[in-house]
Amino acid sequence: MMQIIPFRNACLIIALLLTGFHLRGQQSLLLEYTPAGSSNSSYIFGILDNAGSPDVPVSTALNAVMKEVNTVAFEWLPERYELEQEAGLLQINSTENNLKRYLKRDDNIRYELFILDKLQEEVADYANFTPLYTMQLFRNAFLAGSRDFHRDEVFDSARKNIKPVLSMLNIRQLTSLMMAVPFETQADILSNYVNNFSAYQQYEKVKLQLYLAQDLNGIARAVEQAEHPEYILLQRQINELLASKMEQLAAGQSVLFVVNVERLGGESGLLAMLRQRNAAIADASLVIQIAEDQKQDVAGTTTEVGIVEEQPEADDFPGDLLFTNAVTPATDENRWIKVCEQQVSNPIFKAYTDPFGDRYDYLAADTAFLDEWYDLRSNDAFFNIKFPENVSWEESTTNSINGPIKTNTASTNHARSDLFYSVGYTIYPPNFNPEQKAPFFDDFVYRSVRKWKGDLLEQRILSDQEYTGRAFLVAVNDSFFVRSVLILKGNVLYQLLCGGPGDKPYDTYAEEFLRSFRLDRGKSGNWFLHADAGYSCYFPRQPLIDNQTINTQYGPLRITTLNAAEFDSQLSYFLSVNVYPSGYKLKGDKAFYKDLIADAERQYFGRALSVDKIKKGKHAGREVLLQLNSGEVYKMHFFIDNNAVYQYLVGGSASSVESANASYFLEQFQFTD
Repeated sequence: MMQIIPFRNACLIIALLLTGFHLRGQQSLLLEYTPAGSSNSSYIFGILDNAGSPDVPVSTALNAVMKEVNTVAFEWLPERYELEQEAGLLQINSTENNLKRYLKRDDNIRYELFILDKLQEEVADYANFTPLYTMQLFRNAFLAGSRDFHRDEVFDSARKNIKPVLSMLNIRQLTSLMMAVPFETQADILSNYVNNFSAYQQYEKVKLQLYLAQDLNGIARAVEQAEHPEYILLQRQINELLASKMEQLAAGQSVLFVVNVERLGGESGLLAMLRQRNAAIADASLVIQIAEDQKQDVAGTTTEVGIVEEQPEADDFPGDLLFTNAVTPATDENRWIKVCEQQVSNPIFKAYTDPFGDRYDYLAADTAFLDEWYDLRSNDAFFNIKFPENVSWEESTTNSINGPIKTNTASTNHARSDLFYSVGYTIYPPNFNPEQKAPFFDDFVYRSVRKWKGDLLEQRILSDQEYTGRAFLVAVNDSFFVRSVLILKGNVLYQLLCGGPGDKPYDTYAEEFLRSFRLDRGKSGNWFLHADAGYSCYFPRQPLIDNQTINTQYGPLRITTLNAAEFDSQLSYFLSVNVYPSGYKLKGDKAFYKDLIADAERQYFGRALSVDKIKKGKHAGREVLLQLNSGEVYKMHFFIDNNAVYQYLVGGSASSVESANASYFLEQFQFTD
């Protein structure tokens, strides 16, 4: 375990770090980032939560990059409801395991008096909060208004440039990671901070000077020398989550990622994790300067800005930063990301004051009318939504060079709610994949605005692990508004629409209509487990099994096939295991897979639309999307394990192979060696 360096040696640390810049590998706070397999260049920018941040403005230095990117992604940009719930989520439920008990321990690490007094005086108010949360409150109080200075700067710049702004993490994810740290360990981390407060002040100075020098690895070394080892381990876990998010977001668009600079450098930092994923990372030119009114021309010394060494008093306990408990539960279904298209003066309607219904109090809403509404479902796009009338789908088909594009819509005017409702979905050909999703949605939104002859007031990005989308608001005239939601999952685009006069699009009818949309996210039924030597898989029903043995010059070739059909979704499931003689060597190279795919094209009378590399544990394989002459689509996986070749597939319509059941079948195949 790493030892914490006493901060009485902090001045020596500063001298060593500031004179050793020539040793560092990364020399810029701004980095160009291209994930493996992507042709889009994104950027990573490190911001500093520091009392000296206001003296080091960064927005001007990012102007050129801001114009190049499609989206700006922050590490965590909390929504209002997340802040309301923060304190409630970060409480310890057990009264036997909290700070009150810890303070009474005979062997507890000594707290500074200004903390001990306050905790003991008002222990009922603070005892049940996790120690990590209490420590963060102290850090926030120390930084005061400087804490979010850089973050606010970049956010304002994104808004001025009309860039979508999103948050990569949410409060639920952060809470689950913090709660996984044992309470005793959290208490020790808190003790380490409060018992070395003056040392942490010096640590903040070190970080600021290294930030000015753009020394990412130097900052990483300072963090490892100052922070508790278990706290560093928690931050690495967050880094792993961020690395995964960044790789996904940057795959199809150019993104400016804004993260805390402490995460970037070092052997186990975020940049190292991205490089392990075969990403290309290079320094980008960036010039930052101390604000003119803060420069000190002192010969032979290093300029220090923004940090005042003051020991907090007992009354400085950051109780004002404790948020009230949540009145509404958090949701992980969506991440809403705000994009402001224009500022509207003299707001009158909720379209201007609450454009996306954030203030809707669904707990107090009377939703009894939903019992009378109908479940509108789709058998080929796999979703359902509450609809005020029993309507039929209107279908149309358009031919394209890649295949037919099928569109279905259902709409109605509802007198009781004085609103117009519409639901539609478009099934594109199976190889549909807009790599640049931002232009795709932009085009769809602006075409809708022109069609309705209105003005775009505001829009947001929707994103989660399964889909991306947009929510946007259009003013058709001074008092008639249309709210619309676009969701793209696989090759299916869904659109919800609700329009009406005044505040009608924000009443209970409209909100519950939009909130009732549900995608097929889970498998149906109880699946049958088939397990054999070396592998296991699930079928929706007991499969038909056939075993064959073919004698070859190398010995017997054993072939096992399993197949099952799902009649309601019209999906077919198939697994083939070919076990070759022990004397036969399978190469598993590119040419071998190419031959397997060519055989599949001949066997099923189709052509491969795409071929991607995939992995299951230590096993590497291929995923193939096969378009059959009959119009059906097969999604196939090929793997080689020792002397066995595994081929399993799910087939059906272009949309059905993107359903939850199809994904479940492919995902649940496992090697058991």
